[in-house]
Amino acid sequence: MASYNSEQIALTAGQGAERLSNGDNFGRIRSTFFSFNTTDELGGATLTTADVADLVLLPAGARILGLFLANEDLGTTVTTDFGLYGADGNGYISKDGTTTADDIDFFKTGYALGTAVNAYADITDDVTKTGFLTDKPVYVRATFTTVSTPTADKEFSGYVQYVVD
Repeated sequence: MASYNSEQIALTAGQGAERLSNGDNFGRIRSTFFSFNTTDELGGATLTTADVADLVLLPAGARILGLFLANEDLGTTVTTDFGLYGADGNGYISKDGTTTADDIDFFKTGYALGTAVNAYADITDDVTKTGFLTDKPVYVRATFTTVSTPTADKEFSGYVQYVVD
C-alpha cells in the first residue's frame, strides 16, 4: 500500500521548500456581507441588461471559499453572472496586470434571480475556484446578463467567505 501527502501536508511535514501561508494553514475564516435592493440601490432607475453592481471588496491575500446567496423573486427572466474584478480597474484580478483577466462569471454563470431562494446557499459553480488566492484587492461584481421585467423593491443578499491572516 502506498501513502501520499497533499501539497499542504508535505510542506508542514518539512518535505517542501516553502512555508504555508496563513491562508492555507490555520488562517481565520472571514465573511463579508452584502445586500442589493432593486429600488434603493438604483436611485430611481430601472434595472436593465448589462447593468453591474459591485457587491463587496475582498482584500489582497484572501483565499476564497465561496459565494453564498439568497434572493427574493426579482422578476421574470432576471439572470446574473457573479464574478471578480480588480479594484484598480486595470482589467485584471492579478497584481502583475497580465496573468488573470477580470472574470465576469468567476463564481456563477446565469444565476436566475427570478425565483426566490430563502436560504443562503453556496452558488460557486466551479470547484477549481474554491481556494483562489487574491493577490490584490478585488470586487465581487454582479453583471445582470438578462433583464426583461424586473420587480421593484426586491432584494438579494449574501456573503463571501474567505481565509486570511
